[in-house]
Amino acid sequence: MTTFEQQFDKAWRLITPIGKTTASALQRKMGIGFNRAAKIIDEMEKRGIIGPLTNLTPHKLLKKFIMKA
Repeated sequence: MTTFEQQFDKAWRLITPIGKTTASALQRKMGIGFNRAAKIIDEMEKRGIIGPLTNLTPHKLLKKFIMKA
């Protein structure tokens, strides 16, 4: 069984190169339910990793968390 933290870390790795995400995108890419994806998004917002959903655009990864290539 996958723990929430393991899924959170996987989501983090998926969105870092892209710089933005939505619950629906996490759901599709990770093969998880929408509610679980939404919880991950909420936790990322709480931790200050992504910004809020605005005008129905994807949550953006905050600058301090963007990996330098």
